[in-house]
Amino acid sequence: MHAIAHALIDQFIDMGHADLVRQYTTPLPLRVLVEFLGLPEEDTTFIKQWCTDHMLLSVPGIGAAQQLQSAQTEVAFSHYIEALIAARQRQPQEDVLSALITARVEGERPLDGGELHALVEQLLFAGHETTTNLLGTTLFHLLRDATLWHAVHTDPRLIVPAVEEGLRYDAPVQGMFRMTTEAVELGGVTIPAGARVFVVFGAANHDAQMFTAPDRFDLQRPQTDKHLALGHGIHYCLGAPLARLEARIAIAVLVQRLPALHLVPAQTITYLPSLLNRALQHLYVRWGTASSSEENRARGESLTH
Repeated sequence: MHAIAHALIDQFIDMGHADLVRQYTTPLPLRVLVEFLGLPEEDTTFIKQWCTDHMLLSVPGIGAAQQLQSAQTEVAFSHYIEALIAARQRQPQEDVLSALITARVEGERPLDGGELHALVEQLLFAGHETTTNLLGTTLFHLLRDATLWHAVHTDPRLIVPAVEEGLRYDAPVQGMFRMTTEAVELGGVTIPAGARVFVVFGAANHDAQMFTAPDRFDLQRPQTDKHLALGHGIHYCLGAPLARLEARIAIAVLVQRLPALHLVPAQTITYLPSLLNRALQHLYVRWGTASSSEENRARGESLTH
């Protein structure tokens, strides 16, 4: 993870400016994940396109053209996963995908094709998209207040609470759909059994009864890890340790290499139009003596990309 972070920064450090989402927070978790699963690095562009189209497919009002593109990407990605599984079944490798295929537990049947397919898709999506979003929003909130960025540079121990506060303050996944198993009363309203509900734990993370001044990004917040951004109980995120480690390393390397990093002023902060995912589209930053023309050109190229 350290090596990947440094390699990515090496690609843009001499430019004096960057779009952190496109050049850092997106490729870093994705490269970690494809190495973890044993997939070719050259497939990362296609995997990222699938993740974006997968999110957009559930967005109301995106239009017929985008719906068609997203659906076509879903089909192409399904064929891609099927081919990967078939290749590993023929010739297992030293990777997680092969381990899933060859896993055996006494008294239980092996994972079938449908289960393997669903697991790989889930790992590819949840294993990097949420970390990318966590990194993007956390870096945005650290950089929008120069004292916070200076604080994590001066005292790297603050990176751990910074990641937890990023999870709480601006959760990468804002909520999930659930089905009630029995009738329950909430806020004077009875929700019947079998009702489909949208549990917004992103709102729960701003509960003033749990967090003092919840709308403040606070690196000194006590018990800041008591948020629900990673779920709870049997629904707790399986990849939480990996996501936390990636985010801590990514921020630590970035603040070490670019302590003078700051936001390009007057930029428009936009998010993917998704009900579930808090996905920052761009984060333009600069350092050193980059000229305005260079920055504008980089922003134009990023928007076109």
